[in-house]
Amino acid sequence: MPAVVQNGALCLPTYNRQVIPLPGLSAPLAEGTAVTLGLRPEHFKSGGSAALDLTIEIIEHLGSESYAYARQGAAEILTIATDKGREWASGQQITARFDPAKSLLFDLAGKRIR
Repeated sequence: MPAVVQNGALCLPTYNRQVIPLPGLSAPLAEGTAVTLGLRPEHFKSGGSAALDLTIEIIEHLGSESYAYARQGAAEILTIATDKGREWASGQQITARFDPAKSLLFDLAGKRIR
């Protein structure tokens, strides 16, 4: 997801400018730095301290595991591994929680920062 460093956090312009905490870095990022935020499907957990408001487009059931494909508005689709797949439905609005410390950051050239 495209993100910009603002006030020591990450602002997500394509996600209605939602703000999430900036994960710990070995060197601070300057205000206004554009980055790409990456989250693996398994990093979404109900107890996470950061959250994204999303709408589910599709649920895929794969035995004991399900994947929800969700987004906000016209933003890119996120894949969420969930054990709530049988409880969720297409068109449902959810709050997808995650631990920002598990997130990945990349510079605009695709080089991993964290």
